[in-house]
Amino acid sequence: MRYFFLSYAHGSSDHLVEEFFADLSGEVREHAGRERQEEVGFLDRIHLHAGDRWPPTLIEALQTCRTFIALCSPRYFRSVPCGKEWGVFSRRLAADPWPGPPSPALIPLFWLPAEVPAHLSDLQYRDRSFGAPYAEHGLRKLLQLRKYRDDYLEFLASLAIRVTATAHARNPPPLAPPPTFASAVNAFLPAPPERNSPPRSATRPASTRGPRAKLPLVSYDETRDEDGYR
Repeated sequence: MRYFFLSYAHGSSDHLVEEFFADLSGEVREHAGRERQEEVGFLDRIHLHAGDRWPPTLIEALQTCRTFIALCSPRYFRSVPCGKEWGVFSRRLAADPWPGPPSPALIPLFWLPAEVPAHLSDLQYRDRSFGAPYAEHGLRKLLQLRKYRDDYLEFLASLAIRVTATAHARNPPPLAPPPTFASAVNAFLPAPPERNSPPRSATRPASTRGPRAKLPLVSYDETRDEDGYR
């Protein structure tokens, strides 16, 4: 069984993501009673570029994973491949015929503090069981600093329990036909307006046209993300 799919944006912290993936896989095996050699998760180690295609192993993992863990960061929400992975799993959840409440199988974790796209803000991003240090600093800091080692282990156990319980309770159906990189929708982009909405008039009648508004001047400082990229 593929218990979880770990979605992340490639960068200079990939070695920490690898460490987290190995730790979570081991913890899930313990809680699920799986053997040491069994693969319980999936981590994409291929850097995709424009024009690339999703490899069959990634598509199969997206189609069969029971939960989806997103390592959210400023770079993550700018990544087209990550947005499409999120979109595929969201479609699987929407196609689930289960009559009960929505499944908590899409698990967003803050790798670094980040601003969530407005149209995805209704999803629960906080969990008290993950601990205060995680809520304040994000997961990457727990992995980086030795003083947070105990907090990291408690976070890991809570997450593994949730992943295991959710995976045993629900299995979202795969999509038909299987998704491709080209066909998948980037979930981080707002949905386009409905085509049947009435067209908006380009201009107002002269009698009701008010004074022309002036756009405010907006200034900003150049910012860099967590790994020094603009």
